[in-house]
Amino acid sequence: MVADIASHVSSSLETREVYRLVVQKLNEYFKVEAGSLLLSDEATDELIFVMTLEGGEEKLFGMRLPPGAGVAGYVAQTQQVYITNDAENDQRHYKLHGEGTEFVTRNILCAPMVIKDSTIGVIELINKQDGPFTDQEAQRLAAIANIIGVAIENARLFEFVRQRRERLERLLDRMIQGTPQDKVVEGLVRELETQ
Repeated sequence: MVADIASHVSSSLETREVYRLVVQKLNEYFKVEAGSLLLSDEATDELIFVMTLEGGEEKLFGMRLPPGAGVAGYVAQTQQVYITNDAENDQRHYKLHGEGTEFVTRNILCAPMVIKDSTIGVIELINKQDGPFTDQEAQRLAAIANIIGVAIENARLFEFVRQRRERLERLLDRMIQGTPQDKVVEGLVRELETQ
């Protein structure tokens, strides 16, 4: 399972594609009704849903969880895997409200993605199709979560570098097209400072 997911994830550097591949493969392997990938927003400490697949359909994109909210928030803060096989009665279960969130949650398996002692996000699997989640499944998800975290971080860094390169190329194109050199240098300095 780990090798298969790692090979699929490392085959692409497009972040959206990586997110979809991760959740799709995890949903298949763990035989769940839905799976989510949430990434940490460093500025606000919120978790952002970047990919949720429920029955193959994408949901919840862009929704945010307040810091520490729900099982996902708890896992992000503690950096520990968490299982609840009675989500409705679990005090950590955070019920999302709004359009498209009427999904009934029976059980949850959630694991952090930790890189260099920092939580970059969590993986949350919901409603195992053939019974409760087990400790063995928690160990499996924990093992792959950090590998997935590294792949996601690589894809994000690649995207960041690509965007920077495009901006620098535009600045150089302006220089070639006659923009005063001091303005181009000013733009380059600003760009380098923001890195």
